[in-house]
Amino acid sequence: MSASSLRTFLALALVALPLASLLAACNVSPRTGTDNRAQRISDARALAARGQAALKDNDLDAAINYSQQAVALNPDFGAAWNNMGLAFMRRGKDTDFIAAQQAFQSAASVLPSDPTPYRNLGILYQQRGFEDDALRNFENALGIDENDIESLRGATRSIMLLKKSDQMTLQRLKRAQMIETDKEWREIIMRERIRVENEIEERIKG
Repeated sequence: MSASSLRTFLALALVALPLASLLAACNVSPRTGTDNRAQRISDARALAARGQAALKDNDLDAAINYSQQAVALNPDFGAAWNNMGLAFMRRGKDTDFIAAQQAFQSAASVLPSDPTPYRNLGILYQQRGFEDDALRNFENALGIDENDIESLRGATRSIMLLKKSDQMTLQRLKRAQMIETDKEWREIIMRERIRVENEIEERIKG
C-alpha cells in the first residue's frame, strides 16, 4: 500500500456537531418552563457556542472548559458533550481517553438518532488499538444510519485488522463499496471484500 493510500486508509472524520442540532432538545415548555430554566438554557447555548469556536481554533483547554460549563447547565446538550469528547481526544493527555469516552457516551445517550457520537467512539478506540471495541461502535453508528460513510470506512479498517470474514461483514463491505465515492477507499474496500469472499468460500469447501 502506498503512503498516499495509507493516509487515506487511516483518515477518518472526527465530527463536531453543530449547535443547531441541539435546539430541539432545548425547547422550554410554556407550562413547565421557568424563567430560571430558560436563562440556564440560554447561558448553556452561549457557552457551547464558545466551546465550538475554541474547538475550531484548536484551543482545546478552552473548548473543554466551555463545553463542561454548558453541560453542567443543561445535561441534554448532546453536541456540547460530543465536542467535549473531541477536545479531550485531540488533547491526548493520560486521562483524556477516559474523559473522551465518557463524553461521547453521554452524547450518544441524548442523541439516539445521530450516528456521530458512536462513530467518534469508534475512532477513539481505533486510535488506542482496541479494534473490537472500535468495530462495535462503528456498528452502533451504522445501526442508526447504515449509509454513514465514515462509519463504513472505520468498520472496514477494523474488519481488515481483525481479519473478520462472515456474511454480515461481507454485506457491510458490499454496501460500503456501493456508496463509496473516493477512489482509494473503493480500492481498499474492494480488496477486503474479495478477501472475505475467498475465506467464506474456502470454509464452505471445507
